[in-house]
Amino acid sequence: MPESVIRKRLTGIAKNVSTCSAKATVYAACVINHSDLKKDSCLKEFLALKDCVQKAVSKTIYFNFYFY
Repeated sequence: MPESVIRKRLTGIAKNVSTCSAKATVYAACVINHSDLKKDSCLKEFLALKDCVQKAVSKTIYFNFYFY
């Protein structure tokens, strides 16, 4: 696979994942604001971020598979 195609794919993943920055900020704020952080303290925020990243990556992979 040519390097240019690999670079386009990685750039596409980074671009799509960057749309999750608001959810990442909310999750980071939750983690920072817990003085006694325990498992699942920020589960809701983590799951929202995880879902966003998974959708962004799968959208990129689908696009790259069919259009490159």
